[in-house]
Amino acid sequence: MPPKYMLRAALAMTVAAVLAACSSGRDSGTGPKEVKAISGEYVLETVHGDDLPFTLFQDPTGKIEIVSGRTTFHMDNSYTASFTFRLSGPGQPTQTLEETEAGTYTINGSAIKLRDNATGNESTGTLNGNSISTVFDMGGGITYAAVFRK
Repeated sequence: MPPKYMLRAALAMTVAAVLAACSSGRDSGTGPKEVKAISGEYVLETVHGDDLPFTLFQDPTGKIEIVSGRTTFHMDNSYTASFTFRLSGPGQPTQTLEETEAGTYTINGSAIKLRDNATGNESTGTLNGNSISTVFDMGGGITYAAVFRK
C-alpha cells in the first residue's frame, strides 16, 4: 500500500478509536442533581499528561495529531463531542479533519459512562470536580489517558 494510503488508513482507525473511546450507555442511576452538576462543555486538555497537540501516530510516512477536542453534556443525558485531527506527511499538504459524535451518558457516583448513538460503542471515565479522566482504547494494547476540563 502506498505510504499516503497507509497514513490515511491509520488516521481512519485512530479517529474511530478516539470517537469510540468517548462514548457509552444510559441507565436509571443518573438523577437530576448529577446531570445538572456535569452539564456544560468540557475541553480536552491533555493526553498522557501532555498538552495538545498530541501525536497519536507517527512513522516515516507521516504523523497524526489530535489538535483539540470538546464534549458538551446536556441536561437530557445526551452529549455531543467534536475532535480536530491534523494529518501530515513528507511531500504531502497538511490536512485537518473534524470528527463529531453524539450519544447518551449516565452517572453513578464519580463514574461516567458514555454510549455513541451511531456505533453503540461505550467507554467510561471518572468525574473529579470540573474534570473528567478517561482512557482511550486504541486496540492492539494501545491506550491513551485523557483529561477533559470544564
